[in-house]
Amino acid sequence: MRLRCCLFSILAICVLFADPLLARSIRVPASGTQIIEQTVENIYPDLENGLYLIHAKLSDPERAQNLPAGFRLVVFSYDHLTTRSPEEARAREYLVIRDKPDVSFVLATAPDISNTNDRYEFALQIVLTEDSARQLQEFTAKNIMRHVALVAGGKVVTTHKIRSEIIGGKLQITRCNDNGCQYIYKSLIP
Repeated sequence: MRLRCCLFSILAICVLFADPLLARSIRVPASGTQIIEQTVENIYPDLENGLYLIHAKLSDPERAQNLPAGFRLVVFSYDHLTTRSPEEARAREYLVIRDKPDVSFVLATAPDISNTNDRYEFALQIVLTEDSARQLQEFTAKNIMRHVALVAGGKVVTTHKIRSEIIGGKLQITRCNDNGCQYIYKSLIP
């Protein structure tokens, strides 16, 4: 219990520096009696396709209490990705994101699915329109070393760390299993 409180304190301090508004709403429930009233689901039909900045990562959804307007708690699992271990396959992450994407996906062409190697892994290439590409470039330039969630079909399908500015509006999703690439592909086609 002491280790759990200590780890949460470190997370809370990190969130405080990253986003003070969220830091006030993410707290440890007293004696574990406060529970999230809303059930956390894995599909969110009202979320638009796009990239969402991750404002906080939580190991326990009970830690998110009274999120500010415009924010929500979502679940990320590895359903559509090739996993490296049984633990990763069962892993769930609880993410705090905004209700609207930071970068909306408007595609210039249909996505392309290709085989990446002999392990039955696939990659999905996405090309955005000029306006979406400009939005992506500005967003990634401002958020280097922060994490984003890629939402397709109302589901968080993957998360990534922004390591550099993305110029040109071309994205590639790797490690998706065949069903995962098909789900993302179908979700992105209007």
